[in-house]
Amino acid sequence: MKKMNRNKFVYSVSLLVITIIIIFNISCNVGSPGDEVVARVENSVLTNEELNRRIIWKGLREEQKRKYVENWINRELLYKEALQQNLEKTPDLKLEIEQVKKEFLINRLVDKIFAEKIKITEQEIESYYNKNQNLFRIPEDERWVLHLITDARTKARDALQEINAGKDFKEVAGRYTNGIFKNKNGDLGYIKREDVIDEISRIAFNLEEDEVSNIIRSDYGYHIIKVIDIRKEGEIKELNQVHNEIIQRLRISKEKALYYDLLAELQNKYEVYINIPEHTTIQDTTFDEQNSY
Repeated sequence: MKKMNRNKFVYSVSLLVITIIIIFNISCNVGSPGDEVVARVENSVLTNEELNRRIIWKGLREEQKRKYVENWINRELLYKEALQQNLEKTPDLKLEIEQVKKEFLINRLVDKIFAEKIKITEQEIESYYNKNQNLFRIPEDERWVLHLITDARTKARDALQEINAGKDFKEVAGRYTNGIFKNKNGDLGYIKREDVIDEISRIAFNLEEDEVSNIIRSDYGYHIIKVIDIRKEGEIKELNQVHNEIIQRLRISKEKALYYDLLAELQNKYEVYINIPEHTTIQDTTFDEQNSY
């Protein structure tokens, strides 16, 4: 059986082709009378109804609509230029489209079967945790750290006063923090010593649980940190801390077994003929847990 984990380049081309097909089909539908047109490129239109459907399907947020519309216009422009240059008449296009269709349907089939047959219970999760605790042993000291950074000492001083007065650290960090940490309200999660700059690491690994630091100066600005939890080297992570990881491990194991069971069942269901010429190199068909179908 042909290995289904395709070369990354071919797979990328396949995704591009199927995207073009989808866009083409959407573009041909000019929408019902009265449906508001959001964007137009020549005779191709994107209606408000179709836009909302696409936003929901892709799991995008309302504020990402404009970016989606811009991308739609860009792809329509590229598609029309491809048609203008008669690229749809290239000999290998039909073959590539057929392969994209095949891969798409295979993915849908496997997803459907996995969804119907794979169930993971809390009892299984707990059993896996108890039998595999070495997998969840902490290799080195870790600290769960909340972090606030600002560009001025006066702002850091004001923030520290609010924290010491009893205000929630995350709420204060959300208002004062600059840069990439703002979206998470300063929650760094569990860190190791080498995960952060020396100025932060040195303080973080000397604070007690629930202790807040003084203002820390670095080349990046003024920091305040709080240690939420301490994990020592050799300790076993709590079940609630690895719950999702165990679900993923169990799911991969069950998917692998079900995948091979499915192939065995289908080989009995459909006629299979093999006539491999001599000196032909056979590709490895080992199940790839990361991209198995």
